[in-house]
Amino acid sequence: MKRQLLLPFLQQQSDLPTEIWYSIFTMVEGGERWSLVNAPVVCKLWATIIRRNVCEIGKHHRGSMISDALFERAPLTRRLYIWNNVERISSEGLQGLTALTSLTVATAKRGRSSLLTGLSNLTHLDCTYTYHLPVHMPKLEHLRLSENKMITGDELVNYPRLHTLDVWNCRELSPLFVGRMTGLRSLTFHIQDAMREESTHFLSHLTSLTSLELVNCNSVSEASIASLTNLTSLDLFFSDAGNRAMTYSFIERLSSLTKLVIFDRGPRERVGNNRILLPASLVTLDLHANYANEIVQFGEGISHLSNLTYLSTNDAFNLTHSLVTCLPKLVHLQSVGLSAPSSLWHSVKDRFLTLDCAPVMVISDVRKK
Repeated sequence: MKRQLLLPFLQQQSDLPTEIWYSIFTMVEGGERWSLVNAPVVCKLWATIIRRNVCEIGKHHRGSMISDALFERAPLTRRLYIWNNVERISSEGLQGLTALTSLTVATAKRGRSSLLTGLSNLTHLDCTYTYHLPVHMPKLEHLRLSENKMITGDELVNYPRLHTLDVWNCRELSPLFVGRMTGLRSLTFHIQDAMREESTHFLSHLTSLTSLELVNCNSVSEASIASLTNLTSLDLFFSDAGNRAMTYSFIERLSSLTKLVIFDRGPRERVGNNRILLPASLVTLDLHANYANEIVQFGEGISHLSNLTYLSTNDAFNLTHSLVTCLPKLVHLQSVGLSAPSSLWHSVKDRFLTLDCAPVMVISDVRKK
């Protein structure tokens, strides 16, 4: 559901029960935060309802106003966003929000790294910078950590329901601890430093994963990724740093894969000589590399992807009659250039919902006699 479509709808539905109002916005990504700004436009009733469930601190409050007293106005807050300097907020104040299930902390609190330690009812936690995590969070399902210099991984074993983990540049967090979290279904892992040899196979035990995103993890064992046969979504991002070869040959073994994203700015010699065989299950293919057409041949290499609906590449794309026939569901196409016979182009261009290809070269079908 798109947020811009909600306003005219909600303005006519002011008599909806509270829980239905709240459910509508939880279906929209970022809907609660968006509604804080647009509540007066929607209706007065919604302004009361959403502020009773969601609290956002830091962006619209002066420093002297930011304290535990703010929570007294919204004791039933379910979701809390803390963005700016919050020196006067205490761990005790947060614990007073007994209905709180979702917390985002995007600011550092000098000398008070224990701010979160008393929270145990959270199901979602998004934490930037260095904080101690609660020892036990039996209900936690989603955890995002960024720039945390304290967490080592010992804490994660006490989160039995955790199934989504998003880690960005937490240097003390050992991949080995992540590898013990066998209940994970979604993992995003970003690392700046090279992994130790004993950590490169940490993915091999996470057989329940359906979604995996790796950022600059060049040293991860390709065999360990290949063992994740339940994967439906795989995102790989590599900068030009490092020179370890990533052959991508393991991708053909991921027979359940529906989404594949590869962004690789490394040199050509980093990959093997053979093009990869893509699994026929792919629906989305996004390939941006310095040697894209040497990884996948955009012709015969994708002709078996009958379910493909989205294709994006930084290489030129040659649209042929046979390819159009083999890719009947392709309706989103993005490339740095497109060439196609004139008769084919005029017959198929209207089928694309998204077409971002520049330049487009239309080749005349008229042959010289």
